[in-house]
Amino acid sequence: MKSFTTLALIILAVLSAQAQNKSVGIGIVSPNTNAALHVVSPTGNQGLLIPQLTTTQRNSMALATADKGMLVFDTNQNALYVWNGSAWGLDGVSNTATPAVTGTNTSSSGTAGSFTINNAGSTASAVYGTTNGLGNAGSFVSSNVTGNSPALYARADGNATVGQFESFSGTNNKPTFTSTNFGLSNAGSFAIVNPSNSTPSLVSSTNGTGSAGNFTITNTANTAPVITITHANPTNPIAINTTANIQAGKFIGDGSLLTNLAGGGLTYPYTSTYSGTPILGGATSLFELKYNNAAPAKVMRVENMSMANNSTAFEVVTNGTGLAGSFQVNNSSNGNGALLVSTNSSAGLAPAFSALSTGTANSAGVFKITIASN
Repeated sequence: MKSFTTLALIILAVLSAQAQNKSVGIGIVSPNTNAALHVVSPTGNQGLLIPQLTTTQRNSMALATADKGMLVFDTNQNALYVWNGSAWGLDGVSNTATPAVTGTNTSSSGTAGSFTINNAGSTASAVYGTTNGLGNAGSFVSSNVTGNSPALYARADGNATVGQFESFSGTNNKPTFTSTNFGLSNAGSFAIVNPSNSTPSLVSSTNGTGSAGNFTITNTANTAPVITITHANPTNPIAINTTANIQAGKFIGDGSLLTNLAGGGLTYPYTSTYSGTPILGGATSLFELKYNNAAPAKVMRVENMSMANNSTAFEVVTNGTGLAGSFQVNNSSNGNGALLVSTNSSAGLAPAFSALSTGTANSAGVFKITIASN
């Protein structure tokens, strides 16, 4: 009976207000004259509970321009939504309208906005951005073309990480962090300015099955190296702290800084077959060793160090129609022979030079002098 009486009084108050063009107050004797309805909790512990709808229910409402101002609470998003006449928006701001919070500063100093947490024990974020749509959860743009300040600046004064990027979705196949530069500088830079800091400026690790790092040049006209490594102290430019192999399709350089290569860097017995176009020394050589220094040194040495090994120390075989080996002296002032054969064996039948022909129409050896004045 009491509820019925209260409802009747409310209805009478509304009708009376409509007739007199006055405000309606619930729980208050003198309601705000600028409000059509002014509700006050007499006990100070009550609120206004508006209709609660799921996202599906809210989006299924047939609303038009005349329904502007419709207010509901989305139970899936845990947020108040207001119909602005054409779309739903959080707190009355649609997804295509002006941002809910804006800050503008026209002076030459100061910030356009500041968010601060003054509680040292707080674990919450001073700024938190989230989106259920298709856009970014946050965007920082520096639109001054003459400015050189970063669009985003982050600093940690304590023992904390300056930045952290995480992807929690196990099915997300997009990079956690990307950096793109359409200008003329680097896409990313990592620097340690503390000379006593012994940690790397960049650490890349993976617990998956892919590479920990991948460097690719996609511009076919680019002739620069994929990776350039520079060290102020050239004695130790690269350190590989692992037993993993280094794989490369091609090495360029004299190899003077390649040290500590177990077994010369080859796995024995080593066999390599190449069927493509020769890429070293023009179009006739697959393998070349060149020495360009006045200091006396052998260009190549092959040695059989086992006295019990009766195999040939060096063998050259050809299945083609050319020579199996060629020894030439191209310096006209060189008084040495093109080939020196010697032996220190005192055993019998051990000549310094031996020639063998297994064919039926070939000589075992041919020696010619082609200069008539010789």
